[in-house]
Amino acid sequence: MSPVHAYAMAGLPVSVRMPDDRVLAAHLARLLPEINPNPERGESVLVERQGDSVFLVTGEGLTRSFTCHDPVDTVCGVTAGLIGAYAIAVQDKLCFHAAALICKGKAYLIPATYKSGKSTFCAAWMAAGHSIVTDDAAIFDVRTKHVSSFGIPLRLRNSLLRDGPQPLREFVATNLLLQGPRLSYVRSPDQASCVPGTSYPLGGWVFLDRKVGALPKLSRLRPTESLGQIIWQNFARQMPASDLLDVLRTAATQFPCFRLQYEECLDAVPLLASALEKPDEHVPPAQQSEDLGTAFAVENDGSIEVTETPGGLYLADDRYGRIYFFNPSAGVMWKLAAAGLEIDEAIEVLAEVYRGEAARTLAQDYRRFLAEIASLGLLNGLQLPA
Repeated sequence: MSPVHAYAMAGLPVSVRMPDDRVLAAHLARLLPEINPNPERGESVLVERQGDSVFLVTGEGLTRSFTCHDPVDTVCGVTAGLIGAYAIAVQDKLCFHAAALICKGKAYLIPATYKSGKSTFCAAWMAAGHSIVTDDAAIFDVRTKHVSSFGIPLRLRNSLLRDGPQPLREFVATNLLLQGPRLSYVRSPDQASCVPGTSYPLGGWVFLDRKVGALPKLSRLRPTESLGQIIWQNFARQMPASDLLDVLRTAATQFPCFRLQYEECLDAVPLLASALEKPDEHVPPAQQSEDLGTAFAVENDGSIEVTETPGGLYLADDRYGRIYFFNPSAGVMWKLAAAGLEIDEAIEVLAEVYRGEAARTLAQDYRRFLAEIASLGLLNGLQLPA
């Protein structure tokens, strides 16, 4: 039977059963603190390898699969599986696909998807003498509003070492920890900031907006402009969706949200650093203040909470722990369906709302919309007309 290894993931033991591969185990031990496994708990993640394919399996079933190019690539995938296992197990914390910068003792979260520039910006931030909490996976304590990390070092694609600006190449070369053909892991000069369990109060949110030819520019965002991105980059599993929506809405409202537009991260770092130190002096306020909407009641089975905002509708489905966002047009359609209007009657209302739209197009769009939300179970408990 394959051996079990256990790691301390932000204070929570997470174990993995994986092929007997000494190189893989050694690489993981360089990235995460290994602890003695508890034989009574079993493994949190099962790693199976078939040829060049690697499969990660948790108690919820297949988590992800990927092609194993080399041991460092495999380490990257396995650590992602361990983070997912942590997110499934933890009750009072949220996990974000986000970087976290430190400025004046506070953490600023950068929620963003894969290949958005988070890690490169973090490298530039550290090369300029600043510290980070994490470049990719941040933990948010719901009660204390503090941010911490798993302690996994900064991960970069090797193309940055070849093609990136010289200051970044020098920084990476000086702090290189582990390198494969495609990916490299880089130490943080400030090791204390990345230690698991070390936390920082949340200072705000930063959204990266890379554009060719753009000069560095920082602006404030309204909460409704930020909430959708914050929701999409959260992967908490145990909190009911309606509670999760309340937590994220509060976090977007209580803490400032910024958009950083830039082309070269080395040019943008000084602007962001000076602005975060004194945001009221450097960043103009959002164009208008607004709240993030209020919940309204619909006659469903009680498992779906609906919140209306100026930007659209958020539906929190507690049955599956999912949050959906409908833009204003889809929100109108959902309201009509939720009100129990006959399809022809709803299409007439839509024609009044969206004058100039062809009736046939509206009818097709509405029927397609009904089929889609019905497949998601978002109208359960409602008397949907035939």
